[in-house]
Amino acid sequence: MKIAIDRFTEKVTGIDRSDLQSGIQITVPDSFNFTKTVIRIDGEKQKTNEEGQLLYKTNVRIGEDGQEVWDEVTTQEIDGEALEPVMVPNEVQETVGFQKAPYEFTLEEVIQEKYRQALEESSFTHLLADVFLDENDLDIADPSHSANTGVGILQLLPGGQAKTKSITLDQAADAFALLEFDADDGVVIYLAGQPFTDGKLQLTSAVASCTIRFENTIDKPKSVRAYAIGY
Repeated sequence: MKIAIDRFTEKVTGIDRSDLQSGIQITVPDSFNFTKTVIRIDGEKQKTNEEGQLLYKTNVRIGEDGQEVWDEVTTQEIDGEALEPVMVPNEVQETVGFQKAPYEFTLEEVIQEKYRQALEESSFTHLLADVFLDENDLDIADPSHSANTGVGILQLLPGGQAKTKSITLDQAADAFALLEFDADDGVVIYLAGQPFTDGKLQLTSAVASCTIRFENTIDKPKSVRAYAIGY
């Protein structure tokens, strides 16, 4: 399943659409699903104070901005005159699922859940992952940097490469595995200067930090869309 997300609003705009080139693409399993709680407005209700007492308007007047303002009291009437209740939007909590209501979800929510599930389904306890939403994680000052970058874009030039800035690991490790590598054919991924073999990498000693490098072995531009490394 490919999830389309608007580059500017960072809201989901569709699933498996044909016009995904205009937005960010996040690839997830077809079974991908999770829920969250949203707030809906269902008419109005009378406002209450912290003790749950109904509130009414008194001393109604026009403020400096031309809008009506008032004081709020719990008394229903003053001098025999009934007071107008203070009304506010009636907020109702609702649980929504991604499969049925994808447009309710954001880029950040999708990414966090994607990698939470990926880590949960693996035998690892930590994860390095990115979908290149900006250039902050890349070492674009590196003399060997040869790539086009942007929001959700990492395109390696022919024979070019790009690497991340140094990443501090949550725990020193010597064994790593590729849980995801979404890239065009011809792109090789390295960690701590070593390539993965059959999706796995065993270093001679544990490291507390590392860089991840992407190398284009083809004489045409190639894109890297996402990676996830368990350790």
